[in-house]
Amino acid sequence: MTKIIALVDGYVYSRSVCGHAAWVASRTGAGVELIHVLA
Repeated sequence: MTKIIALVDGYVYSRSVCGHAAWVASRTGAGVELIHVLA
């Protein structure tokens, strides 16, 4: 199974990253895995 890994950190762009990952997944049939990064 193909997976898209999206790294998020709570920054303003995290919501956009999630949206783009979901969009690509819907087009390709891939799963999405979100990883919350603490920096």
